[in-house]
Amino acid sequence: MKEHLRFKSMSLLCGGVMLSLYVSAQDQSNQVAVEPLYAQDVETIQKAPRNNWNNKGKSSAVVWTEDFASGIPTGWVNQGFDGFGGPSPNALWEYRGPNTIPSTAQGSRGNYAAPLNPILSPTQSNGFIIFDSDYLDNDSTAVMGNGVAPAPHVGTLTTNTIDLTGHPNIELGFSSFCRQFQSNFQVAISTDDGLTFPDTVSFHTDVSVNSASANGNYVSANISAFAGNQATVKLQIIFDGLPGGYYFWMIDDMLIQDLPANFMRFVESGGAPANDIIFGANGGSKTGIMDIDHVVPITFDSNILNYGFRDQTSVVLNVDVIDASGSVVASLTSPTKALILSGDVADFNDFTTSTSWTPSQTGAYDIVYYATSDSIAATDPGSGLDTVYTVFVTDSIHSLDYNNFDNSFGTDNTTLGPDGCALASSLYFNNVGNNGDPIGFYGIDLRLSTLTVPGGDIEVHIYDTAGFDFVNGFGSSAIYVENYTILSGMPGTNVRFNFTQPPTLNAGTYFVVVYMFSNNGANRIRIANDQSVSQPGLSSIMYSVPNGRWYSGFSNSRTFSSPWIRAITGLPIGIDENNPKLGYSIYPNPTEGRTVKVAIEQGGTYNIELVSLAGERVMSEEVTVSGNEAYEMNIPSSIAKGTYFVNIKGEDKVEVSKLTIN
Repeated sequence: MKEHLRFKSMSLLCGGVMLSLYVSAQDQSNQVAVEPLYAQDVETIQKAPRNNWNNKGKSSAVVWTEDFASGIPTGWVNQGFDGFGGPSPNALWEYRGPNTIPSTAQGSRGNYAAPLNPILSPTQSNGFIIFDSDYLDNDSTAVMGNGVAPAPHVGTLTTNTIDLTGHPNIELGFSSFCRQFQSNFQVAISTDDGLTFPDTVSFHTDVSVNSASANGNYVSANISAFAGNQATVKLQIIFDGLPGGYYFWMIDDMLIQDLPANFMRFVESGGAPANDIIFGANGGSKTGIMDIDHVVPITFDSNILNYGFRDQTSVVLNVDVIDASGSVVASLTSPTKALILSGDVADFNDFTTSTSWTPSQTGAYDIVYYATSDSIAATDPGSGLDTVYTVFVTDSIHSLDYNNFDNSFGTDNTTLGPDGCALASSLYFNNVGNNGDPIGFYGIDLRLSTLTVPGGDIEVHIYDTAGFDFVNGFGSSAIYVENYTILSGMPGTNVRFNFTQPPTLNAGTYFVVVYMFSNNGANRIRIANDQSVSQPGLSSIMYSVPNGRWYSGFSNSRTFSSPWIRAITGLPIGIDENNPKLGYSIYPNPTEGRTVKVAIEQGGTYNIELVSLAGERVMSEEVTVSGNEAYEMNIPSSIAKGTYFVNIKGEDKVEVSKLTIN
């Protein structure tokens, strides 16, 4: 059995519709219950919809459609219920239109439901519908339960009668955007004109607690077994907020259309992600950013649903690795699956690539998944062709994150508590490029949220992972410890904290730990997190001060998954190792503009040089700074974009770092 099977479970199938049976990837005793609501960062990246679930290119005939251009249609029934089965008259679906207040320009009005963006649907400008659970609960205030229909609550919206006579194979689809906390997103189906709704289809089952779906994703379900060829069909859209759901669900551009004959999809199955990426033979941490000297072989797997109404034969998972120029640098395939019946799912046990890919040079690589069969070619809409991951191979940076900023948390998080809480990443260094010699660990890059308040302190520790215990902590003393102060200008940037006495490490796996101290809450610290992947095992851990122990994360949630704690392991070029080390930071790095700040721990007079990779000095200036002062360096527009060395020279000190100007 493959090593990473430990983190997955089998799927549950019922009536041709896939239902999710979540099995945690880790011991629940080492996970903590996720907090229902938390402040969101203004710079949180909102993910764009993926292409693998849209209906472009299908030749299917549309049988019924509703784009909400004229509001919620006359005759539709809008009802709300409380958490005890009784009526809740205000727990209703809302219409957002170009002339309503609020208009189509706003999504949720809730205090905690960020992002507040409206749905990115094709006809969003003419209107959409929303169940604004968070607003109904808190009325845009910080007080939970202060709204007109406090959670838990359920909102249902029932359509008029739809005649599907003559259409035996059909799908229901729509543009969707949701964020959930213990919420379910469902459509119930009636074939007796609304007297009963015996069948229900769930959507967004792969959206974890405190997470959002991609905005505007086209989602759909095969409802042939429930409503095919029926004359008196009604649909009931349900936001199910029991036992205590929050946030929102937005819908637009609903349709029922004929189901394609040949169509395959990648789907979440039994807790296993639709598409997975496995680092190393033992299923290690999924490092979205890899130092070229520490890459490992990567394999890929998927769960494939035969969504069309014809059986598929000779099914293969295909994965292409594509570099920044658009060239395919690797093509991998799984063994062939002889048959997948219509409506069935074959999981990762059948669809894991037979070979692996090991990056050989730096760059950004798109990982593209698609399925083929005797009836479906790679370019057909039914292949599910989609760029699922982008991984980054660098000359000196090693990190769990995939360069996505989804959320942040730190000293103001109730679970973590105040001063002394910590986040940590488990990183594997195999010394491939160093011929087995010890590696130099020169510092970390840390992405600080805009919610961070300057003046707090961090303490960076490095530990061997051997002997770690969630209750007792690390099995040995720290290999390295260094303290830093969060300075003005650092919040909202990716800050480099250089080690003054860089340690050397043998090959192995290490915890890079960041302890946070906020001066009793006066100087909040928040560190970015990436929710792109579910990390296995001990890839990331967090220390809770109130509970006095470590946790692997939150139950059924990626609120903590891949923190932006980036190890800097490449030997800086040009450093005289006999000179004393100078503590400094350069940020933002990379920079999108022409102004960067250089924070130097020790006051004095320094010469700061910008040198091209070819060794040409393109800029030089002398500065005098006080200790821990952040000097602002303005880079002339005449200097081309690219990567440069920054030389900081004192009387008896010299430091060299790289700066990228985008």
